[in-house]
Amino acid sequence: GWDVLVAPAHATTLWHSLILAGARAVGVCEMRCMAYHAGMDHFPFDAPDTRAGLAQQLADGKARALCHSRRPPSRRPSHRALSVRHPFAPDWADVLGQPSASAATSHESHGITSTGQMSTPDTSGT
Repeated sequence: GWDVLVAPAHATTLWHSLILAGARAVGVCEMRCMAYHAGMDHFPFDAPDTRAGLAQQLADGKARALCHSRRPPSRRPSHRALSVRHPFAPDWADVLGQPSASAATSHESHGITSTGQMSTPDTSGT
C-alpha cells in the first residue's frame, strides 16, 4: 500500500485521477474482511492473547458499549433477559471455563492479566 500526502487544494483532483486509473481505496474493515475470506489472520484482531489484541478488544468493547448506550432504552436488546453475560467484549476467563473472572489474573492461569502483563501457569508445584 501507499501513503500519499498532498495539499488539500489538490486532494480531490488527485483522488479522482487515481480512481480513474484503477486504484482502489481499502480501509481497515475491508482488509479484515479480505483476510477472513482468505483464511488469514489479521493482527491484532485475531491475536487476543497479545497486548495489542487485548487493547483492540477493549477498544472495540468500549465502542460497542457506547453505541449501545446511545440507543433509546426501548430499542436496546436486554442482555440480562437474553442471558448474555459479556455483550461487548469476551471475558476469556469465562470462555475458558475458569471459575471466575478474577482467576484470569491469578498465577494459575495463562494469557493476559488485568494489567496487560503476560502470565503463565505455575508449574513449580509450590
